[in-house]
Amino acid sequence: MKKTLQLFVYIITLLFCSMQVHGQGTTPKRICATEVPEAAWEDWFSQKVVEYTKNKASGITQMANYNIPLVVHILHNGDAVGSNENISLAQVQSQINILNADFSGTNADIGNVPAVFAAAKAGNTGISFCLAKVNPSGATLSEVGVDRINWQARGWQNPNSFYTIASFKSFMENTVKPNTIWDPKKYMNIWVVDMDAEGLLGYATFPAGSNLSGMFTGETATTSGVVMNQNAFGNIGTAIPPYNKGRVATHEVGHWLGLRHIWGDGTCKTDYCGDTPPAYDKNFGCPTHPHNLGFCQGNTTGEMFMNYMDYTSDDCKNMFTRDQMTRMQTAMQNGTYRSTLPFSNACDAANSTPAFNLKLYDYVTPSATSINYGSAFSVSTNIANFGTGAFSGDYCAAVFDNTYQFVDFVEIKSNNALAAGYAYSSNLQFTNPGILEMVPGNYFIGIFSRPPGGTWTLVSDNVNFKNLVPLSVVNEADMELYSPITITNGGVLKQGQTATVNLDIANTGATTFVGQYQVNLYQLDGLFAETIGTISESTGLGSGYHYSSPYLNFTTNAIVSKPGSYLLVVQTKKTNGSWIIAGASYYPNPIKVTIQGPNPDIYEANNGVAQAYSLPLAFSSNNAAVLTTGANLHVATDSDFYKINLPAGYNYSIRARAHDSYNASNGNVYSADVLFSYSKNAGTNWFGNYDDTMPKNLVVSGGSTLYFKVGGFFEGMTGTYLLDVQITRTPYQFLWTGEFNSDWNNVNNWSAGRLPTNTDDIIIKAGTPFSPIIANGVTGICRSIKAETGASVNVATGGRLNVTSQ
Repeated sequence: MKKTLQLFVYIITLLFCSMQVHGQGTTPKRICATEVPEAAWEDWFSQKVVEYTKNKASGITQMANYNIPLVVHILHNGDAVGSNENISLAQVQSQINILNADFSGTNADIGNVPAVFAAAKAGNTGISFCLAKVNPSGATLSEVGVDRINWQARGWQNPNSFYTIASFKSFMENTVKPNTIWDPKKYMNIWVVDMDAEGLLGYATFPAGSNLSGMFTGETATTSGVVMNQNAFGNIGTAIPPYNKGRVATHEVGHWLGLRHIWGDGTCKTDYCGDTPPAYDKNFGCPTHPHNLGFCQGNTTGEMFMNYMDYTSDDCKNMFTRDQMTRMQTAMQNGTYRSTLPFSNACDAANSTPAFNLKLYDYVTPSATSINYGSAFSVSTNIANFGTGAFSGDYCAAVFDNTYQFVDFVEIKSNNALAAGYAYSSNLQFTNPGILEMVPGNYFIGIFSRPPGGTWTLVSDNVNFKNLVPLSVVNEADMELYSPITITNGGVLKQGQTATVNLDIANTGATTFVGQYQVNLYQLDGLFAETIGTISESTGLGSGYHYSSPYLNFTTNAIVSKPGSYLLVVQTKKTNGSWIIAGASYYPNPIKVTIQGPNPDIYEANNGVAQAYSLPLAFSSNNAAVLTTGANLHVATDSDFYKINLPAGYNYSIRARAHDSYNASNGNVYSADVLFSYSKNAGTNWFGNYDDTMPKNLVVSGGSTLYFKVGGFFEGMTGTYLLDVQITRTPYQFLWTGEFNSDWNNVNNWSAGRLPTNTDDIIIKAGTPFSPIIANGVTGICRSIKAETGASVNVATGGRLNVTSQ
């Protein structure tokens, strides 16, 4: 019997959190006027959490890293920037820094978590935030991530004049948000307002679900986001204790990502997270642990009042849990206005040329909404250019799995041109003879564009024309896979080691099956790799029967295939018949697996700055080429880090490029489309997001260590690439700039702002009063020294000048 997915009608509700100030000397309390999400919404969302958890456990999906572009709409009355409610960019940045620390588990107070809750700490949730660099039209923002809105100039009522939550909400939802929101599929929207509605601190919208049908009220394309009180935003400026540590926004963004209050919005109710102990009610101030121990049935630890989803003071909160992280990841995969944010380029720099603006001009239509595994299919649409500049470049249709990880291209159409104000009308059709990596399951197809030397960008929605449309892949047969495919030995296939695959098969046909079962590995292009095991069924499996536990075990003494990604396929063959793929009506078949090796490439493990591989540097006539020959992204989560040590004593001009599947100018073929960035400060700041060649040379003076980071263009990409770094060096000029007869040992007298060392070649130029004095007891050091005509060095009695290579 085939399983069906029941879709629920649900209501998304808004969450309102407020602060009531009591008599003088008391602690202000946050009071929540929450409209709790309806049961239908939680049923839908909890089911998505279960699906995510199962897929993660089976290896079908992995935890993703999401960088969310963010815009802060600041409502003000015309005050100068940084005054009163027109808060400064620095205050905005302080809040973003807090969000990034809290959601990555690097907050300074994470060590305050009680020991009993240490194992529940989420650590890095995989979610970060960046301030948008461009507005929806693609123009550069004068202040990154900030949109200042003068409510007086708009003719609106003073937001501070609404004294009830209901009236303030009506003003925000019906006036402010619809008239100021930026596309919530490309930006997370935050509104910062001077408000006095019953002490309101902020509220957020829960994630709307793309797979829910029916009417709902709540989050829409004109309301999605977070509303914040300026007095509880960031940790400087207008922020006021006890909510001046930025944790109110952390709390509200948690709601925006699907998190519930830890007390479940009722006495000892559930927040649907198994690792947050039951809580009797909301908590205020900063209780002492253990708090309310045993007040609720099953609470053996005390309440987790330090969780960001309680109402304690900002300086008391310091943690999310692992189950809360799972809900956030689920929201990012399934939320209508969350899942598309990773495709936004709002945090990229604007193009200085006249901007094209591509939007869909028709429905994105697959040839069928459900296709058989390995079958040919196509997808068609039209695109219009609503911008002021012409577009030239490539289009593609790309396939993503249900966690929005890249699978493969349907087709890339290269060298297209579309003038401003024009549209295609006869359908752009992308075709593919069959993608074997699209194993049975649910997928999305997206339409992307890419200018020359640029990056793939999701073509924008246009009214009813929506991008990222669903497509399912099915595989039905009389002999059906009847359990998950389980790889023993820790679920890992390793080259040269034994492996066992366990599974069950059911006979859904009308006759008894006699024949063989086999588990094979195939390359992603369909070429046979190896057989893991074969089992003969000579007795016969009757119609309607399957095997009892422990089912069937297929074993090989050693995996012989090279490290990389493969398809693991369960196949059946009747006596005198042909091999066919076992059906996938109940469980996925085939599945994607990865064979690991002791060293997937010669540079591993180089998966972080601390593990960065040191690339050798050898100059010939002051030129050097540094290549990562043989480099690959060996698994879907692989990111490669490299470093180049540039010796002091030279200026360096550096130009790097990636040779990959998108563009390789060296005549070789590569299988991964990659991006790379560089850092000059050991990963504290990364610059660029290059898909081809750096647009200009990078200049490094005086020598340093330069870091490079390489990752897949789309999440989940694997394959080969080459990072090609071309370096030219020139001798560093260490100049004397001091006055006549002044002290050699004074750093202010040298162009570098430091004293020369035995690696510096110094120059005392002619025509200026250049006579450094090395005083009694002082030793001057350099590698070489050049005194031009009229210049000299005076060495006093007792002074010394050591020239190491004159």
